Amino acid sequence: MKRIFSFALLIILLGSILGGCISEDDKNTIAETAKENGNFTTLVQLLELTGLYETLEGEGPYTVFAPTDDAFDAVPEELLNQLLADTEILKQVLLYHVVSGSVDSTAVTSYDSVDSVQGEAISITTNGTVMVNDSTVTTADIECSNGYIHVIDAVMLPPSLQPPGTIVETAIENGNFTTLVTAVQAAGLVDTLNGEGPFTVFAPTDDAFEALPDGLIESLLDDIPTLTKVLTYHVLNGALYSGDVVARENLLSLQGENIEVTVNGTVKVNDATVILTDIECSNGVIHVIDSVILPPSISMPTIYEQLTKDSRLSTLATAVALADLDDALNGDGPFTLFAPTNAAFEALPEGELENIIADKDMLTNILLHHVLPSVYYESNVMSYDILPTAPLYGDYLSFDDFGGFAFVQTDIECSNGVIHLINTVLIPVEYLGPGDIIEELMSLGDFTTLLTALELAGLDETLKGEGPFTLMAPSDHAFSILPEGALDDLIADVDELTNVLLYHVMGDLYNVDDLVAAGNIETLLGEELLFTLNAHGRPMVNHHVIILADILCSNGIIHMIHMVLLPP
Repeated sequence: MKRIFSFALLIILLGSILGGCISEDDKNTIAETAKENGNFTTLVQLLELTGLYETLEGEGPYTVFAPTDDAFDAVPEELLNQLLADTEILKQVLLYHVVSGSVDSTAVTSYDSVDSVQGEAISITTNGTVMVNDSTVTTADIECSNGYIHVIDAVMLPPSLQPPGTIVETAIENGNFTTLVTAVQAAGLVDTLNGEGPFTVFAPTDDAFEALPDGLIESLLDDIPTLTKVLTYHVLNGALYSGDVVARENLLSLQGENIEVTVNGTVKVNDATVILTDIECSNGVIHVIDSVILPPSISMPTIYEQLTKDSRLSTLATAVALADLDDALNGDGPFTLFAPTNAAFEALPEGELENIIADKDMLTNILLHHVLPSVYYESNVMSYDILPTAPLYGDYLSFDDFGGFAFVQTDIECSNGVIHLINTVLIPVEYLGPGDIIEELMSLGDFTTLLTALELAGLDETLKGEGPFTLMAPSDHAFSILPEGALDDLIADVDELTNVLLYHVMGDLYNVDDLVAAGNIETLLGEELLFTLNAHGRPMVNHHVIILADILCSNGIIHMIHMVLLPP
């Protein structure tokens, strides 16, 4: 006898109605009709055994999906014996074939599902034939005094009583293991994991496979022997439930190498966390894990090897080789690499990448600025204000650096660390070009009052512009020695303050030699400044010594003075 059970609802067609046109008073009950029909002897015997025969002689109305004797003959003998040995379970199975109410074929086909008297739903599909669960309605609308009989060709089991599927069937039905199932099929392991077993499977989810280094899944699918080793490393002989697993420190895999078990708040097999346990199957048990585990004999790629495999990182791989850092990133580590993508390098200003590559020391330091001498996953890296870069460089990545890029992909596992793909090349401070005049004043730290005055006058945005400008920049000391109340008067009169400040700015770039050579240069106010040398050869503006000259900026140049210059 064959197993056949999986079912859901009703069926209907247009069948023959027994007895033709018979008056309501002359019709038999459902129980009597089934008994007289002759095709339902097993069903009738089971109804009598469970006391349900009398129920189906009652007023009802009921609708019965009635399995024929052939349908019961198709039930596996072992299962039928189990049902006969447990009258209560048998009763539940029979009640799953009964629907409350008088439901003819027209009504049945209008539903997607109906609730059985047993309490679980029966699915109904109509596509040429009417099916309830996996059973076909072969004859519909046998009208009885207390309802209808629809004849079906298979016995239906309530979902709660259906035996579990094999490991492969369960994985397919679950829907979270599509990559695993594809790999099992590619490796030819379906028959094995559908076999008697029993087996224990640590099943990585689809997300676990997606977290593998880019291209690794594809390379495994192209290398069936290695793929088979990886998959059988997730399988144990015998059914080990969660209690059995945590009682051991090591588990021997079907592949032949040990899996390490650790329990510390969570249960881990090697580096994978067990996230769901004890999914029972007909030939074993499944435990769900959050990452793919690899046999010790099959190593993951190093960081540098992964760079060479990932087409998105070809520019970085080339730069690493040019800087002779390939051996370092093939080394023991562990490292965390913030890996700029090709698009990140393409976003550098025109010519900058070529300049960096032409200077090997600068190239090396910039690359090492992306390497941390430990492993930091995305989940914890952002919790730090600063992180030290590789000791070969001895720099730090600051929190501001993190704010300057976005992750493209994170947590790409390698044998010697982890890679995070980022959308920006991180340039160490010493290789950044100078800032604009306002940025340089801020970084110099001796121009607090000047910066405040420029902001009040609305000139800060001007001095952030393209320029070029030359700024004679009074220090904080210069403002402090103004006559008492003079600074307050300037701040109170924005127009006058603006004029004073414009008198310190020239609309071109002049280093100190240019200033002295020109002698007189017009400012943005329209008035001229006088540049000379004193007796000691030091440059002066309006007879005041220039304290610090030629501070280059991206949009001009700054000369520091200890005196506020007042227009004539």
